[in-house]
Amino acid sequence: MSKWVFEDDCLAPRARITIEYRGKNPYDVIKRIVVILRTIFEIGSKDVWERDFRWDNTSEARNFYVRIYANRGVDSRSKWLVETTFEGRQPSDVRREGSLKISLGARLVTEFNRQNFFQNMPIYKFLLVLYRRTFYDEIRRNYLKMCREKVDQLSNELRSVLNIKEIK
Repeated sequence: MSKWVFEDDCLAPRARITIEYRGKNPYDVIKRIVVILRTIFEIGSKDVWERDFRWDNTSEARNFYVRIYANRGVDSRSKWLVETTFEGRQPSDVRREGSLKISLGARLVTEFNRQNFFQNMPIYKFLLVLYRRTFYDEIRRNYLKMCREKVDQLSNELRSVLNIKEIK
């Protein structure tokens, strides 16, 4: 079973959006991120999952690292895969100042399945390349633009939760 997979970074030429925060209770934003992702990307709870969760409670200031993914299908072939990474220090007393670094990234992933005999023939490959170049690449460019706008909206929402000035 073979397939063609095309992946594009939604934020190109930037690799990622980074937000840095120093203030009280930086871990609070992680409690809200699932609802924020579900609202902005209009997805269900099954489409948001936690990939990594690390919490070090051996010292007074607890270090944490959390990576959360969101998967948003946009059509039968394409989806957005959004990655949010949180790395910071949360003091045991939430009234004391902590730190947080948020990293946001997203990719547009498009898959063309080539499972059966006909789909593995050279003529099908030629027709698929023709279809992609003639019609589907313009659709993918629009998906990239929409993805970039959604990630910028996510960035602004996280800045709002943390009371950091928004970037327009």
